[in-house]
Amino acid sequence: MASKNPSSTPTASHEKQRSTGINGRGISTRAKIIDEARRQITTNGLKATTAATVAAGVNIPRPLFYHYFRNLDELAEEILDEIVNSFIDQLKQWYAQSSHETLDESLDHIIALWRTAHDDSGAFSDQLARSGNAAMYASFIVHIGDKFARFLTDNVIPKFASRVEEPITYVYETLFSLVIGINELMRIRPDFSNDEIKHMVVQALRFEPLVTSEHSSGENA
Repeated sequence: MASKNPSSTPTASHEKQRSTGINGRGISTRAKIIDEARRQITTNGLKATTAATVAAGVNIPRPLFYHYFRNLDELAEEILDEIVNSFIDQLKQWYAQSSHETLDESLDHIIALWRTAHDDSGAFSDQLARSGNAAMYASFIVHIGDKFARFLTDNVIPKFASRVEEPITYVYETLFSLVIGINELMRIRPDFSNDEIKHMVVQALRFEPLVTSEHSSGENA
């Protein structure tokens, strides 16, 4: 049997290169499309944003838009993924330098990062919530709830849970529910302070004695 010419058979990497444009020009164009779509959706709403308006904003032919994204929903999902992944990357950078922090300090830094990420993406996510695309907004909230809760469960909580007499059982599930609830609370109650959020988290995780003891040792130092 004659062997196939490898160069004539499309591979997964070739298909990925075609769809995402993995070259200098392609990456730049894809990034420009994402940035322009986020700007338009934030400013004008999802309903007023189309493949045509995004392509015009980036100064490319409309058919080229579909080389990178099948439709606007796929592009919006990509923007949401970037928002979530950027936040998780910030958490990872903080965690790499947090080995000597107390629980109190760790919570302060985590919530401050969360608040900043929430505020930065707030206008975009609000437009999704208002535009009638409830499914996409719900997908965003669940996505960030899952990734955030998983990161805390795998990295942060074990560091402190061993020092609590009665740690909670369902750590991931509790954090998942907290993240989703607090994320919505930040949206509808922007005046709700970081300290109030911290108290909610501490109570839900049964970490009150630990935080109290840290305050006490700090005052006695």
